[in-house]
Amino acid sequence: MDTPIHVVAVVASQAGGNTDRLVGRVLEAARDSQAGVTVAAIHLGAGPLDQARVDGYVQSLAGADAVVLGTPMYRSTYAAVLKELLERVPRGGPSERFEGPLRAKAVAIVATGGSHHHFLGADPLIDLLVRYFGAYVVPPVLYGVIRSSGGDAPMDPGLADDAGRFGRALVALARAIKSDERLGDARAQI
Repeated sequence: MDTPIHVVAVVASQAGGNTDRLVGRVLEAARDSQAGVTVAAIHLGAGPLDQARVDGYVQSLAGADAVVLGTPMYRSTYAAVLKELLERVPRGGPSERFEGPLRAKAVAIVATGGSHHHFLGADPLIDLLVRYFGAYVVPPVLYGVIRSSGGDAPMDPGLADDAGRFGRALVALARAIKSDERLGDARAQI
């Protein structure tokens, strides 16, 4: 089935950084997984959030079939600029007829950190996406420790393979949601 799938990545760091590189691998795998997959990326930078662009970001999320949220981990939690953006994304609760831009969407979380000690910091983000927005999160979070800050430095082959599997799983989940109206009926928890 070649249903078109549009994937939008939101990267809560600078373009070309470690998080962006890992998100790029996921997007590449998603795009190459099947015909009809398009990808786009939004770079929020390190913050603060550019308020003039928030409406455009929300519209991009609403137009996506699948979303990748990329974040470096700071103090065992996701980036403040991503938190700020998510606070501006409509929830899709009863007053909005359950039509939020992340409702019933496939969402992949890609996180990077300086050590493996911070990987559980993404758990609050999973909870927020599932319970508050009614999104489907691709398990598990893709977490990577990238030791080199050079854009040309090779990525650990195991991490690159994980990114490929993650991107393909994201597209498969998005296709399943799009093809089965029962999956599209997910709603934010009240």
